[in-house]
Amino acid sequence: MEINATTAADLTLRRQGPPDSNQLAARMASSVANGDVSVEELQTRLSDRLGIEDTSAIVGDDGNLDVSALAEVLEINKPAGPREPRGPGGPGGPPPGGRINDLATVLTEALGEETISSATNEDGSLDMEALLDALQARLDENGSSPVGNVIDTAA
Repeated sequence: MEINATTAADLTLRRQGPPDSNQLAARMASSVANGDVSVEELQTRLSDRLGIEDTSAIVGDDGNLDVSALAEVLEINKPAGPREPRGPGGPGGPPPGGRINDLATVLTEALGEETISSATNEDGSLDMEALLDALQARLDENGSSPVGNVIDTAA
């Protein structure tokens, strides 16, 4: 297995866990410095997402972003407890593997448990060749168009 620099960096980031308040504040400050977002827009986002009514503490006397005050605000308002896991649909979306489980359910209903079992490898993955053969056999049995079969089996 080859691991390139991007993959190694991704793995390192995953192991570190979520960023702390200082890291988040630094990222937000970088976005403000780059012109990606204004201080006012950042204040609005903090109000909307964290429910903070008064965000004036993150603005210094000179009108610029006060990064240490921002970090403190983020620390005070961080969510309690573990974060909700993100599935493919984001927070509240289906859990990881949810769509695959739905596919397995549809295939089992359409082709039968025995067919799916015979097309499943020992490690639980699907043998695509066997699955395609089963789908082709189903198509040949029904004698209808591929589009009709997809609609019939998905219903």
